Amino acid sequence: MANELEELIGFLSSPSPQITKAAVDIVRGLTGSEDGLKSLAHYANIVLPSLSRLLAGPKEVSEPAAEALVNLSQDTDLARKMVEMGTVKIAMEILYKPESGISKLLVMLLVNLTQLDAGIASLLQTEDEKMNGLSLKQKRRRLKSFTKAFGILDTPSCLRRAAERAKNRRKMANELEELIGFLSSPSPQITKAAVDIVRGLTGSEDGLKSLAHYANIVLPSLSRLLAGPKEVSEPAAEALVNLSQDTDLALKMVEMGMVKIAMEILYKPESGISKLLVMLLVNLTQLDAGIASLLQCWSEIFIAHLPDDPFEHVASILVNISKQEAARKLLLDPKRGLLKQIIRQFDSSSPLRKKGFPGDKINHVSGTIRNCCFEAESQLQNLLLISEFLWPALLLPVAGNKIYNEKDTSKMPLELGSALSIEREPVTDPEIQVQVLEAIYLITLQCSNKNMWSFFLLLLLRLELIYSWFYILIVSGRRAFWSVNGPRILQVGYEDEQDPKVMEAYERVGSLLVDNSGTEEPSTEKSN
Repeated sequence: MANELEELIGFLSSPSPQITKAAVDIVRGLTGSEDGLKSLAHYANIVLPSLSRLLAGPKEVSEPAAEALVNLSQDTDLARKMVEMGTVKIAMEILYKPESGISKLLVMLLVNLTQLDAGIASLLQTEDEKMNGLSLKQKRRRLKSFTKAFGILDTPSCLRRAAERAKNRRKMANELEELIGFLSSPSPQITKAAVDIVRGLTGSEDGLKSLAHYANIVLPSLSRLLAGPKEVSEPAAEALVNLSQDTDLALKMVEMGMVKIAMEILYKPESGISKLLVMLLVNLTQLDAGIASLLQCWSEIFIAHLPDDPFEHVASILVNISKQEAARKLLLDPKRGLLKQIIRQFDSSSPLRKKGFPGDKINHVSGTIRNCCFEAESQLQNLLLISEFLWPALLLPVAGNKIYNEKDTSKMPLELGSALSIEREPVTDPEIQVQVLEAIYLITLQCSNKNMWSFFLLLLLRLELIYSWFYILIVSGRRAFWSVNGPRILQVGYEDEQDPKVMEAYERVGSLLVDNSGTEEPSTEKSN
C-alpha cells in the first residue's frame, strides 16, 4: 500500500494531463478522511510540493489540488511544512492573477496557514518584498508583469518537466504499466480511480493504441473487475466494450475466455452491467472464434433473458451467431424452443429488441429468422413445428394495412386471420419486409412430390382430424404456405407497396409460386 501511494503521488507530476487529473482527484479524496491524511503525512515532503505546483495549472487540476492543500493545512505539522516550503508566497502570486479560478480556495488555504506565527510572517514578508508602498491597482499590474515574465519558469516543477520532455514517451509507457498495475490494487479507492482512467483512455484512438501494447495484462485485469461491485465493474465493462471494437484485441479476449466470463456474470441476478456485457458479446461474436466460444457455453438461459429490458441487445448477438450452420441448428432444435422465443420478439414494444443497435442496417430479429430459414432444406420440419408463431411473424409485416374480409381470413389459421381482420399498425420498415420475404422464399423453395397424399392430409388437417406433427412430415414448404392463404396475403400487401426493393422481394416469391401453381396449390375452399 505504501509503495502504491508513493507511485500515486508520483503521478501528480505526470506529463499526461489525464493521468495527473486522475491522480490529484484521488489525493483530494484521500484528504477527506483521517486515515487518508495520516497516510499522506508520511509523504509530506513530496506530496505538498507536487500539489502546490498544480495550483498554477488549469482549473481541472488546480481546483482539486487547492482543495487537498486546504484539507492538509488543517493539520498543524503539515501547515508548518507548507509555510517552510513557501506555499504562502505561491498562493499569493496565483491569487492576484486575473484568470485564477481558485481564489476562494487560496484564501481558505491562507487562512489556515496564518493560524501559525510563521505563516503570518511569511505573508508579511511577501507583501513587503513584492508590493510595499503600491496601490492595489499597481500591485495587480506588477504581479501580472511578474507572472508573465517569471511565473511558469519560477516553479521548479516546470523546469523539471521541460528537462524531461525528451523522455516523455518512455516515462508515459512506464506510468501506463504502473497504472494498469493499480487495477489489481487491494485498495478499492485506488482500483476505482485506475479503472476510471483506463476507461477514459479507451475513449480515444491514441489511448487504445497505448493500451494495446499491454493487452496481455490489461485485458485479464479488466475482466477480473467484471465480477466486482458496480463502481468498478461498470467502467471495466465499458473499457472492454471499447477495446473489443479492435479486431486484434477482440480476438485476444476470445482466446483468454472473455466470452465465458461475460456469460457467467450475465446470468447472475444481481449483475448491474448486463447491457454492457451483451454489447461486449455483440462485438466478440463478430468473429467466428467468438461465435464458437459462445456456442460452447450456450444455455437456454441466454435466450430466456430476451424479454427483460436490460437484454435488449441480445438480438444483435443472435443475428451474429445465426450466420453459422452449427448455431442455426442449435436455434432450430425443437427441444430447446429457442427460435420460438426469438420470433415472439416481434411483439416486443422495444425498438431495440426488434431493430438492434441504432444505425444498424439489419433488423436483428427478422435477420435471425431469415438466417435460420437457410436451413429449410434439412430443417423444414422443425420450422413448421412452430408454424403458429412463424407464419404470423413472416406474413404480418408484408400483409399491407387493409382489413381482410371473412372470405380471406377463413382460409387462414386463427392466429393469423384474427390479426388481419382488425385494424393494426402496419410495418413500414423495408428491411424487415425484405428479410421476411426472403425467409418466405427460402421456405417455399422446398417442394414435395407427394401431391395427392399431401393434399388429402392437408384437408384432414384443416378439419382438425390429424395432428400437425404428422402434417409436417409430408407437407412441403410451398404447400404449407398455400395452406395459410399466403399467396393472397402477398397479393394484398404488394398492391400497396411502393418501395422498389420490397416490391422486388414480393415478385421473387410470386414468380416461384406462379411457376409451380399447377402442382402445388391446394384447394382454397374450407370445409364447414
